[in-house]
Amino acid sequence: MANEGESDDDVMSPDDMLEWLALEVRRTTKAFELQVRDATDFATSYARGKIDADVAMKKWMRYHERWGGSPLGGLLTPEHMSDSEILEVVDRKIPAEYRDVSSRATQKSTRGTER
Repeated sequence: MANEGESDDDVMSPDDMLEWLALEVRRTTKAFELQVRDATDFATSYARGKIDADVAMKKWMRYHERWGGSPLGGLLTPEHMSDSEILEVVDRKIPAEYRDVSSRATQKSTRGTER
């Protein structure tokens, strides 16, 4: 049951959550595939002498415009970090307005579980 000011529409059913998960996996897998293909194309073309430095840098800049920064930010050696340490870095980069939404969702999901 929803609390005052909330509707039942704000809460996903278990089936809805699994449907979201399947979509999220497909979406992020496709994005990863396209991003790696994009980077591989211009980097290997440049390394093999198929494009010059000017073209490579333009493609590199376009890559960053298209894909943005890495979700892992400036981590240069994430292989030396635990998953929880990496996630802490990622979480610190979340804009405040999104953290607030996440915090409210967490509060909603834990209501009624206290004893």
